[in-house]
Amino acid sequence: MLLTFFLFLLILASGFRFYLGWREAEFKNYDRINIVLNGKQIILLSIVRNKTVDLISIPGEKKISLTRGFGEYPLNAIFKLGELEKKGNQLLEESIQNYFGLPVLGVISFKKDCNWLGERGKECIEQALWSSLKREAETDIFLVDLLDLWQQIKRTPNYNWQKYDLAKIQVYGANGEFDPKKLDLYFEKLFTDSKIVQEGLTVIVLNTTQITGLGNLASRILVNLGSRLINIGNAEPEREKTTMVARKEIYNSYTFKVLKKIFNAEAIEGEIEGGRADIGIYLGKDYWKMLNEKW
Repeated sequence: MLLTFFLFLLILASGFRFYLGWREAEFKNYDRINIVLNGKQIILLSIVRNKTVDLISIPGEKKISLTRGFGEYPLNAIFKLGELEKKGNQLLEESIQNYFGLPVLGVISFKKDCNWLGERGKECIEQALWSSLKREAETDIFLVDLLDLWQQIKRTPNYNWQKYDLAKIQVYGANGEFDPKKLDLYFEKLFTDSKIVQEGLTVIVLNTTQITGLGNLASRILVNLGSRLINIGNAEPEREKTTMVARKEIYNSYTFKVLKKIFNAEAIEGEIEGGRADIGIYLGKDYWKMLNEKW
């Protein structure tokens, strides 16, 4: 009897811990989930919850501009460069998000060679997730979010999977490297978040720093997501921390929560200057530092 009671308490405690972990989970809040699979190939995995899975192979030898002021490097060198500061996943995640203008929620560094775009692509994803769950692959994704990804992969039928190879798509300039404008035209169609489009909330981006061009950089992500961007401008005073502002009825919207995560912003309930939009993004010095200042 006593043993049964202790087993009951153990099961109850385990269930409570899982509940607390699930409350802290992030991915359940997103309709579209983008993660990077880092290995011999660079793979962008994009999941529309309970609907579709897209696999995009990105040529690892192509150079992109990195965050943290590192300059240009081939994609397959970014993780090792970041690992000099024990931040390989972070540097890869930030750099892909800001260069390609796409929100990235996490990275799995999976070194096993796998034919991601072949017939066994689904099996490759399952292997990467299983290795992450066993802590054999490096990742910055929480356990409960890995389990969520596992469920999404399992329940999405093969006929709802699409596979793309950027090496075979016309997204390059005359020098053979990526052309950001061509990438935006391609990704804007591929990575739209339907829930953001449905909400249809208007967004304004205001640069509070003295550094020109930050608003245009930030706006690429908004456009690729399908946000209704109505203006890019400047604002005073200068802010240390990027801040998002919205009225009470907008504050808990899906769009507000997603953009808050993307820009790692503080959230304030209130009115935007002049009432020009539903959501105001005030870019602070932290945004410039993320792009240009080493750790």
